[in-house]
Amino acid sequence: GSGVLDFDYSSNLQMAASISGSSKVYIRNHVTTHMHILSDHKAAVTALLWIEEKDAKGQNVTHLVTLSSAEKTIKVWETTNFKCIMTFTDRSRRYPKDTLSGLAYDYKHRRLLVGACSHLLSFGQGSGL
Repeated sequence: GSGVLDFDYSSNLQMAASISGSSKVYIRNHVTTHMHILSDHKAAVTALLWIEEKDAKGQNVTHLVTLSSAEKTIKVWETTNFKCIMTFTDRSRRYPKDTLSGLAYDYKHRRLLVGACSHLLSFGQGSGL
């Protein structure tokens, strides 16, 4: 196998998410060792990120965000039953070396940042996760 390509840990959920070059995302509960497999992407998942915030009532809310460069999609997953709740598609033309490649979350401005070689896309409080 190709090994783990990206990994992130949710301290709120005590779950680790990892990808290994396929269209699947593997999520393991650190406490129960139960495994979830997300398989909604059609092409290899290339990055992932947990977003952990408080809602208006002060409750912890955690989402998992996954990115598929080849598919040019970003998916947001709710973490109660691991269903995809949002899909963003980058419809701009890209050269082969200018693919979507990284994820970060700006907690201050509540926006998801998606990196590419020549630019940065932003989704969030101006565009609402």
